[in-house]
Amino acid sequence: MKRFLSLAIAFALLSACADDDIRSTLLTIENGGVYWEGEEHFAFVTDQNGQLLDIQDIDRNTPIHIRSSQQNITQIDLTLASIGNREEGKTMILETFTNVPAGATIKLHQPLPVLPPIEVTQFELRISDPADALSAPRLSVLPHIYNPGYEHIIEPDHYILRGQIPRAAQYVIVSAYRDGNPVYWKGAPQIGVVTELNVSDFVPQEGILSVPDNVYTVVHGLNSIKERNQVVLSRIDANDAANSRQVGYVPGFPNYLTEQWISGTATNPVLTWRIKYGAPLEDPTVSVRDLAVLSETPDDFQLSTTADFDYQSIRFNASLQKNYLQWTVHADAASSASLRWDFPQELKKYGAWVKKENFDFGYAAVIDGHGTFTYSDFLNERLFDVEKPFDRTTYSRSF
Repeated sequence: MKRFLSLAIAFALLSACADDDIRSTLLTIENGGVYWEGEEHFAFVTDQNGQLLDIQDIDRNTPIHIRSSQQNITQIDLTLASIGNREEGKTMILETFTNVPAGATIKLHQPLPVLPPIEVTQFELRISDPADALSAPRLSVLPHIYNPGYEHIIEPDHYILRGQIPRAAQYVIVSAYRDGNPVYWKGAPQIGVVTELNVSDFVPQEGILSVPDNVYTVVHGLNSIKERNQVVLSRIDANDAANSRQVGYVPGFPNYLTEQWISGTATNPVLTWRIKYGAPLEDPTVSVRDLAVLSETPDDFQLSTTADFDYQSIRFNASLQKNYLQWTVHADAASSASLRWDFPQELKKYGAWVKKENFDFGYAAVIDGHGTFTYSDFLNERLFDVEKPFDRTTYSRSF
């Protein structure tokens, strides 16, 4: 009898190993850094027909392997799911990335690290003659790309900027406008004494551009787009006067981030958002396009647009009583961004109420990478932690 049990156990172990041998790895999640809030997190993979291949819960500290016995799979659809509590119900946030290369190893976004305290010191700068010649002065420092807290004090003959800066700062920068033109001053910080400046100490910013009417534009200086720590160098509101519609940049920053917005109108309610990262902006022109939804049905979504675009992001919402679900699908221009309805059994215990009739269409966006940013670049940015310069325009509308 003991021999029979030993053989049975050995056979079971060999069968399990054999199953692992024939199950190929479709995706490896190298880390468990989760971008969203929530108590539980999952990753599941479907084939391009919507059939579920595997689902795994995400551990923050353990690599995850998603496998399938299906062979010759070259592309998969990956969905990341976050489950949280919401009063007496549940909140479910799902994000689907279509056409992910099978066999890839991805890195999910880590929460932003808690930076060590920076030793700071008091700093005061006084600008004289005359006090009202400058507008919108902003204080920043290098090389930390530190955005210090400071106060503006306006006196009859002086403009005072007073606050704290890192003790190790090598340069202090004040960017501002003078007679509608972007200017700046850059100098070594003087610790313990008041820095005295005249308006004539400010010089024109570089790369000055005239921004078209009705276009909000802001230029940031920053180290890396991943750090999300940036300072404003120049900014033009959409309704600023025609003689003040100029932006520029302050030299010396590793990278620049320029954002431009055009609000939608009653006849074309499409928000246009251009974002350029890397080198400074050279052409301030922003094109407006139409975007219409032909079918809001989640499993047969269709849109029409006059934009040439590289990929699309579509969001659907569902709610029932105190439960809420948000599901975003990303796809390239040639693919469908419709929802798949093979909802994993493992998630139905959280969302048994998730049914097709409970969904509403919420948001559509098409993104034109202008030859600098493709759908593969989007996947690299979101899933593979790869950063590159880009210039892309998003045309979006909510419903």
